[in-house]
Amino acid sequence: MLRNYLIIAWRNLLRNKLRAAIHILGLAIGIAACFVIYNMLSYEYGFNRDVPGYDKIFRITTVTSHGEDRWPNVGVPFPMGDAVKDEVGGVESLARIFDNANAMVGLAERPTAFGRQRHVVYTEDKYFDIFPAKWLGGNPEKALNRPNTVVLTQSSVNKYFGEISVQEALGKELIYNDSISVQVTGIIEDIKENNDLIYTDYISLSTLTSSTSARKFINAENWDNVNSASQLYVQLSHPQQLSSYETSLDQIIDKYLNNEEGWSTEFFIEPLSDLHFTVNPNHTANKFTLMGLSIMAVFILMIACMNFINLETAQAIVRAKEIGIRKTLGSSRFQLMLQFFSETLVIALLALMLALLLTEFSVHYFAEMIPADMEINYLSTGNILFLLGLVVLVTLLSAIYPALMLTGYNPVKAIKNQLKDIHQNRWGYFVRKNLTVLQFTLSIGFIIGVLVISHQLKYLANESMGFNKELVLYADTPFLDESGRNDQLKESLERLSFVKSVSLSGDILASRSLFTTTIERHKGEEIEELGIQAKNGDSLFVDTYEVPLLVGKRIENDSTEILINETFMKDLGYDFPADAIGEQLVLYGERNVEVVGVVKDFNSRSLYEQIRPLVIFYEPEYFTKINVKLQANTNLQEAKSLLDKEMKELYPEEDSGFRFFDELVANFYQSEQKLQEVLSFATVLAILISGMGLFGLSAFTIAQRTKEISIRKVLGASASQILVLISREYMVLILIAFVLAVVPTWLLLEEWLKQFAYRTPMPISLYLLAGFLAFLLCVVIVGLHSLRTINRNPSEVLKSE
Repeated sequence: MLRNYLIIAWRNLLRNKLRAAIHILGLAIGIAACFVIYNMLSYEYGFNRDVPGYDKIFRITTVTSHGEDRWPNVGVPFPMGDAVKDEVGGVESLARIFDNANAMVGLAERPTAFGRQRHVVYTEDKYFDIFPAKWLGGNPEKALNRPNTVVLTQSSVNKYFGEISVQEALGKELIYNDSISVQVTGIIEDIKENNDLIYTDYISLSTLTSSTSARKFINAENWDNVNSASQLYVQLSHPQQLSSYETSLDQIIDKYLNNEEGWSTEFFIEPLSDLHFTVNPNHTANKFTLMGLSIMAVFILMIACMNFINLETAQAIVRAKEIGIRKTLGSSRFQLMLQFFSETLVIALLALMLALLLTEFSVHYFAEMIPADMEINYLSTGNILFLLGLVVLVTLLSAIYPALMLTGYNPVKAIKNQLKDIHQNRWGYFVRKNLTVLQFTLSIGFIIGVLVISHQLKYLANESMGFNKELVLYADTPFLDESGRNDQLKESLERLSFVKSVSLSGDILASRSLFTTTIERHKGEEIEELGIQAKNGDSLFVDTYEVPLLVGKRIENDSTEILINETFMKDLGYDFPADAIGEQLVLYGERNVEVVGVVKDFNSRSLYEQIRPLVIFYEPEYFTKINVKLQANTNLQEAKSLLDKEMKELYPEEDSGFRFFDELVANFYQSEQKLQEVLSFATVLAILISGMGLFGLSAFTIAQRTKEISIRKVLGASASQILVLISREYMVLILIAFVLAVVPTWLLLEEWLKQFAYRTPMPISLYLLAGFLAFLLCVVIVGLHSLRTINRNPSEVLKSE
């Protein structure tokens, strides 16, 4: 029997090729979209879940607040580790890390450099208790328990020493950042799982804490400094009792931090599984974006299923006689429904095969929208079960209503063509109208989403951040370098004719990193602590980025002079910049500094965040960046090549060279750009499927009204009158769809825009544009069908009457 059902299903497909093509293509697009996004979700949410006991591992993070402003930081004050170890119960294991991305690495035995390595970290031996590794050599309990030791992964060993044995590699020496000599004491396998904590070089943390200058750099004793590179991981014995741990953290705040009035510091416990979605320069995963992608995939599939239902209910009157005859010959309703489900299953399976081809095409063609490391294993158990489940779901969703409607016809009335006025047909007409409205509601919602997100991204690109990001390049220089090469490089670059200015600094003007600290203000015996963001730069730092100096002078390379921004000026209680000049403050609790200038507020991070109170100071021993401003009309690529050449002469070990600052700023919104691209693609799919549905539905409807159109034409109706008459019904449906789309998209986009401290007002004109585009699509599709029918000779149509 099933064989007969499938044969009949295949014949019906061949008999109605246009309808079958619309069904298969629409469902294939929906299945492919769901399949790709399912794999994206599996990939993104699979991070860090391969770590044994991941549900017991947490990172402690910091949030500093002032009034309504909140500044999250993935780091903690460096002394936090010892406090948690001593004063928080239920901590099975604890490990501090200090991230040293872009560390310069070279051999100790000969002048060989391997350039900057991105995955270098300072940590302690307990780290491997929390994040177990497979050890190939060395003692896990002792490898990092003394200064100047390092544990390497197998790939790092091969990179630094070539193809040598593990035993030969142990005891070898490396030089990090031109000044830190370490000995290899352990070798582990490379971490291959989806993991956000993939490091290749693990230097003992005591290497930093045993050096006076390094301790000062990491603020080893200072509770008021929070650096995003200084992170703390804990393994908890009772992870289900997070509230009790957070209470213990609150007690640490009360004991060690003296928050001034209006300021507060909070510590939060972040699950390891959430690490992938936290602000982090190594990835751009965003839960809101992933949720949006999931909703889009479901909606696209829904639109395809609605197409199927729409066209099948429209065609129901054509198949009524077939159903009537089958019922008369003894077919039960169950058998008829089974036949219709079989037909739908054949369409769904054909759509699945096409969907796999579309998936392969989309993965390659739209590679920029998909995570770089994501691979789709079509034969994995999860993917096979997902596709089979999706086919069953599509079959049920698409077939259930048409099957019930068709098999519910009265056989006598069906054979006698008496179905036009019965209740079931009116109900089918009602369903078709509402499904068409819902289809276009979703399509219009997608169009609005693309337009508003594009508008916000354009706003971010054009919004002034308070500095000039154009014609600026920057490069890394060695950490704690005492050779004087920084100054030599600066002098050599300043001699180039196309260079306008050169500056040395601890960080570039705007980046993802964040260093916050406190600065003291003495009023007699009273000491007021103020939270600030700190930037380390020389006298030309603000000039290189063209940050306006409102009043005062630049830092004259004097460690007792500082610049402040307008926000900090107001925190000091001044209304006018000139009044803040000469203000005496104490930085780090030990250095007396004087405000010599006030700069205009600028965004040192993305436009997600409000501008923080900021201090620019001079501390040349911690300079790690060189910044170059080019003259106008300079050939950028030629200038970059010459800059790289100059740098290579002084720093032959450097391999990264100069980078363009404006490209880094653009990457602040990489997640949003990816969302825009994916949403644009989804919008095209939604419009394509809806358009195909409207094409098929209007073709059938107009075919049913061919004689009516011919009679109206004979009676004197003009082509435009007939066109308006036919299109009017669809135009009303589009208008209803537009009204239904506005409210939910407004609420969703309003929620999305709340992420940004700087945002565009909701653009109402774009909503109207989206409605007009949908209206235009309807007019074009229905109009083309109508005109072809209107232009037919009425005598040919009516000659059979």
